[in-house]
Amino acid sequence: KSVDGALKFSGEINAEAYLRIQTFVENGGRKLILNAHGGDAKFGQKIGLLLAQNQVSVLVDKYCLSSCANYLFLGSAEKSLRPNAILGFHGGIGLPKVTKLAPTMPTDEPDELGKLQIQEKQFFDQLGVSYDLIDTSGELTIAGKQTISVEFKCENSQKKFFDEKE
Repeated sequence: KSVDGALKFSGEINAEAYLRIQTFVENGGRKLILNAHGGDAKFGQKIGLLLAQNQVSVLVDKYCLSSCANYLFLGSAEKSLRPNAILGFHGGIGLPKVTKLAPTMPTDEPDELGKLQIQEKQFFDQLGVSYDLIDTSGELTIAGKQTISVEFKCENSQKKFFDEKE
């Protein structure tokens, strides 16, 4: 749905979402308004790179969780949240504790999880984002904590995007 030149995206991140957002960006769209609970990591990464490569800004309306936070939010050129919006990280595909829970058999060719882990590392490397953010959020989620405080350092300044007491 288009609102004042912005695409309002609500729902699951998947192949269909990627195609809708790709079409919007290819037609000159440069602002997304998000309410997304997460979804497919592979398509989240594709969307995140698309946003980064095209300098697309993101506004979180009510919530941006899981692959929305990890990939769309972090991939966007300019990031903002409405008051009381929720940005929810909970670890990533490459998180060591997660991979220990779902070990893979050693093979010459990485399996699907292994490929996604490699792609995720490349995604964060391309964006210049430290995996510490994802790793820490995953450890806190596994430990059962419900909220965390996140700060992003942006060109010699700091911006707090989410800060709620545990």
